[in-house]
Amino acid sequence: MAKYDSNLDVLAGQLRRNATTALDKIGVEVTQNIISEAPKRKGYLKLSQFHKRKGLTLVFRNDIEYAGYVEFGTYKMNADPFFRRGLVTSFDIMNQILFDELKFE
Repeated sequence: MAKYDSNLDVLAGQLRRNATTALDKIGVEVTQNIISEAPKRKGYLKLSQFHKRKGLTLVFRNDIEYAGYVEFGTYKMNADPFFRRGLVTSFDIMNQILFDELKFE
């Protein structure tokens, strides 16, 4: 009787490595797009934008306390959704990176 050896563990490892590479590249691209959309008053919002990846989770952050007020506005100030614009302008490049990196050799 023939014995079947599954390669699913090898495939899963390759998929995880490719996904990790894709997320790292996406993090850089999206962060750059968010930075380019940030208001240019003093530059603090641009300087404090960053991303981090933990496993297969990618998080984009801005630690300036008023970033949320700029993004969503207040009753005295109109919103300037730089963060959302940066994400939306990144959709095509995110899809391309995922398509390129999740190929199997």
